[in-house]
Amino acid sequence: MLTRPRHLFLLLVTSTVLAALTLLPSCSSFEPGPYPKKRRLLMEMRATLHALPPGIEQATIWMPTPLSDAQQTRGPLELSALGGEAQQRFDKLGNNIVSVTGTPTKSRPLEIYYRVELTRVERFAPKRLISNGTLKLDSPWLVPARRAVIPGLARQVLERTARIPTIDGRVLAIYDDTLDLLTLSAPPVNRLASSRYSEGVLAWIMKEHVGDSIDIATYFITHCQAARIPASFELGYRLPANEQLQAYEPRVLHAWARLDLPGLGWMPFDPAMAEEEPGKRKDCFGGLDSDRILISRGRDLTLNPPIEGEPLNFFGWPIARAGKLDLSSNLKVQIQIQDL
Repeated sequence: MLTRPRHLFLLLVTSTVLAALTLLPSCSSFEPGPYPKKRRLLMEMRATLHALPPGIEQATIWMPTPLSDAQQTRGPLELSALGGEAQQRFDKLGNNIVSVTGTPTKSRPLEIYYRVELTRVERFAPKRLISNGTLKLDSPWLVPARRAVIPGLARQVLERTARIPTIDGRVLAIYDDTLDLLTLSAPPVNRLASSRYSEGVLAWIMKEHVGDSIDIATYFITHCQAARIPASFELGYRLPANEQLQAYEPRVLHAWARLDLPGLGWMPFDPAMAEEEPGKRKDCFGGLDSDRILISRGRDLTLNPPIEGEPLNFFGWPIARAGKLDLSSNLKVQIQIQDL
């Protein structure tokens, strides 16, 4: 029986392996895509009231706390208070509110404090947003904010979007209209009494074509609601993107939107950020970065325990009231955020 030489056998095996390797895709095709950025944070908030006006016996301080959702996970809240008992409750929209009621004295102020750890995860915008199904026409998120009501707006929006066959197509049309019509601007230097900048007043926004993120989000959200697309007002703090934060103090609120789309669920949209950074126009359509903290949701809030008088327009900073008397300007507020 003839036997094949050993060196010839090894040569054949080596040639076969090399030939197979040439048929495989290049290594570059196996490189993993970008991973969503994750950010772990520690947030502390303190609000202190040192004195009350004459004739006022007690006051209440309310503070917003970060929410948990698909992109933000909140750990246990470490809560304490001076001058009264700290309360932690939820309102009807799911906002987690802490409060304290009492009377500040010369030796002891009325104060409430919390610290909490958070994890934020980036959400990439889909390459193509496709929404199929039936809109939730009984959703409470179809009701516009009180300051965003304009008679006849729903009819106008429905007429303009009637020829667009898909829900995602209507959302894109409203998104593009928002960015084309409005300009993100800083607060006016000499703010006139008639200026409604940063209040989310739709009539003023549509007249002036300018505003901050609150105004731009208001325009986008209200027009989506008019097109029968449920939309919620999201509010929080933007964070520096490429810094290791030690004791960052947010000074400005930032607002964006969340839409409930058939087949997709709740999706984020940030037209104000797209206006500020045009290169992120596609990224902000169904996507959201991790460099922010969600602090409250919705407008026309009554809080819990309820405030007296008109509902709160939105809730981004601590407030203080004695009945209907607003004492928020007397509060000393400290907010610090750091990366872990």
